[in-house]
Amino acid sequence: MSRGGALMGKRALVTHVTESSHTDREGFVVDPFWGASTPAGIAALPKLVEKAGQDELRKALVFAVEHLGGAEVSPEELEGVDHALAVGVVELVAAAVKARADEETILADMAGLGIAGGAAKDVAMAVSRGRGRMMDHGDEAGRGFPRLEETRWRVDVTISNTALSRVLKPTVLMQLTLSDGSVRRVEVDAEKLQQLRFHAASALSSMQAMR
Repeated sequence: MSRGGALMGKRALVTHVTESSHTDREGFVVDPFWGASTPAGIAALPKLVEKAGQDELRKALVFAVEHLGGAEVSPEELEGVDHALAVGVVELVAAAVKARADEETILADMAGLGIAGGAAKDVAMAVSRGRGRMMDHGDEAGRGFPRLEETRWRVDVTISNTALSRVLKPTVLMQLTLSDGSVRRVEVDAEKLQQLRFHAASALSSMQAMR
């Protein structure tokens, strides 16, 4: 891999992998379908599902699919279902649909979360059956510019090049997949990454202040 025109150097791949992440064949960090950090509602699901049982989970899944599909849902449909379980399941199903996670991915990530067997299969089946309706509703609600669908990243370190025998300069390579199917790759050094983080935080702060 070359950098800076004719300068070419040896490069070492360095990855930081969270507990529920793994790396693919290209060295990119692959996170579970809900992202690098597990939302609190999803993290609580293993204990909630174990306590509630499969029947209550199935009720929550039906509610989640109908709610995310734009259907009117009556409170009676959630009768007997723990509120925290319902919220977590809605968050889980929404993440699976947004990430376009297939059945194999859902089952693997659910097992990594601590939910396996029949409960994991119920989640995968609910997402598979209701995916089209939920995606159609999401598209109608969010038409406009392409959305960010997936982010993959890795850290490369330039060990040496033709000019210097010892460089040890890290760069971050990000691959962004958009909702229109296009893929963008961005490579930045540590300084540019800090600037990107600063500007993103400033933009988010300004958006919060406008509300």
